[in-house]
Amino acid sequence: MYQQALYKLVANAYLKPSTVLSHISPRDKQIKYEAEERCKIPGIPTTKELRQAKELANVRLKREEDGEKAGLVRKTHDAG
Repeated sequence: MYQQALYKLVANAYLKPSTVLSHISPRDKQIKYEAEERCKIPGIPTTKELRQAKELANVRLKREEDGEKAGLVRKTHDAG
């Protein structure tokens, strides 16, 4: 009964595995990625360049979040 309840919680994404990347808040990661993108811009950045840097940071964050999703495989018990 407990295994089924745990499986349902994980399968429905109520629980997710703990990883090194999940210990940093998404907002902190976004700020860090935006700063990295801004450093790549030479000179004084324009509004358009800052917007592009923010979009690139959001894309990177989304890609990272999608990579964190772990698959769940149910074990089958052989009768023989």
